[in-house]
Amino acid sequence: MTLSPTRIRAVNAVAASGSFAAAARLLGISQPAVSQHVKGIEEQFSVRLFQRRNGALHPTPQCLELCDVAERMAEAESAATRILTRRNALADGHISIGLGNSMPGMALIALFSKRHPTVSIVVETGSFEEITAAVITRRVDVGVLPNVPDDGRFRRELLVRQQVVAIVNADSVLAAEEYLTCEQLITAPLIFRTRGSSTQRVVDRAFHSAGLSPVPC
Repeated sequence: MTLSPTRIRAVNAVAASGSFAAAARLLGISQPAVSQHVKGIEEQFSVRLFQRRNGALHPTPQCLELCDVAERMAEAESAATRILTRRNALADGHISIGLGNSMPGMALIALFSKRHPTVSIVVETGSFEEITAAVITRRVDVGVLPNVPDDGRFRRELLVRQQVVAIVNADSVLAAEEYLTCEQLITAPLIFRTRGSSTQRVVDRAFHSAGLSPVPC
């Protein structure tokens, strides 16, 4: 008998519920079928997946590793379902968009909504890393992010160009300057964006290129 996803799911259900009977109810199959799946793996590979203590089945360390595989399988199945159900999402009037930054994302969404008024839009916000992961796992249909690296797992399309600007108090000596260099900026107290911010990465690269390592106040 092969090590099928069904058998691995049975092991995971027993580990989660603590008994063959509870796992059977969880999976919607018979208790003997669950027991057969588990014992089949144990006999085929000469391993011990569970230990009985105080009337409950407790997974062995090797079983816990197998459960990790089961969780990844469940995630892969969910991703496959999303692929199959999202094919006609736009035609059916639905699209999900991930935003790493509300600007210019909301402006682009407003323009899209104006052109496609019958399409309902779901917006997810998060950090650059979170939205990138959402695109890769197909949790969202489109991600709007700045400075997206070349990656074979998705397709990029340039939508708009923006510049990062420094804002200073009107009373600052720097306010009279039309342009500011990194050398000038580092002399003033600086407020940075949170770690992981795509805007902050642009600023960090600019200072790094100038050979500077600013410390935010």
